[in-house]
Amino acid sequence: MAKYVILHMFNKHVNDISQKLNEIASNGFTRILISPITICNMDTVNKWWFRYQCLSYHIGSSTIGTYEEIKQFIKVCHDKNIKVLCDIVVNHMANHQLDITQSSTYDVYGLDAVKCGCRPSKIKISQEELKLVEERIHSYDGFKYTWSKSDFYTHGDVPDKLNGYNITDWNDPANYRTRWLVGLPDLNDYSENVKKNRRVFMDELAILGFAGIRIDAVKHMQPQAVFDLTKQFVNSATGDVFKNERHLPPFPTSDIVIICESLSNGSDYDLMYGHYMNALRTLSIPEANILFYDNINYYKLKRPHGEFK
Repeated sequence: MAKYVILHMFNKHVNDISQKLNEIASNGFTRILISPITICNMDTVNKWWFRYQCLSYHIGSSTIGTYEEIKQFIKVCHDKNIKVLCDIVVNHMANHQLDITQSSTYDVYGLDAVKCGCRPSKIKISQEELKLVEERIHSYDGFKYTWSKSDFYTHGDVPDKLNGYNITDWNDPANYRTRWLVGLPDLNDYSENVKKNRRVFMDELAILGFAGIRIDAVKHMQPQAVFDLTKQFVNSATGDVFKNERHLPPFPTSDIVIICESLSNGSDYDLMYGHYMNALRTLSIPEANILFYDNINYYKLKRPHGEFK
């Protein structure tokens, strides 16, 4: 039975998980899901939700593992016939109100020395985390993740006097897909630069050898953006690309697992189910490998409606 179960090693360092791999394998587990691997600040306030407030798409975290530690972990898992899935946060950046350390100050919207001007507030990050970014700054073939003001939803620079840019109607998809989630700067799904950064991030995950992703905050993204993100990962993870960079051979589509949070918070929930499922069928992913959940219950999609345009 364990081979049909994904072992969620929530907020665990990959080196700690490695010490348990023999036990995990002996119990029949063949898939492990790890927490977000992008940089965040958890040195001072070790709360799990900080993992979901990334400061950049750069890979490497003192609490989950450096790029090299993650690469080695995936290789060891692969040798034990265990595939690794990654939790990803691409909808938003870190909370602009945080000011939690006494060390260097960097722009909240990323650690790429880009002054966005979307909001002038700053976040402080520890020297240890900064060192990780500097070590991994080239990230993907010299690529640097950079952001600009237009990469965030700011609604014409006129924030609501009471709510700022935050979500004001949780039943309106147009509202909760374009406004900020409790102060988290929301990335603009229509921005070409955001699309490019996400494509590169998905390529990086494939190069590392991840066999699946769990997409956080899905309902806060445009449906087409969710599919485009998934398609990029699947094509990179299964395609004959990055021959010189990738650390494991490509996976067959039957090995890929896609996990999403709730696709919608409104009346279009079933419709979003069908759209996404029909789109994923074009990628030849087995339906049994596609999982959705709404905070509590995991379940499969079985009710297709229409297609993406």
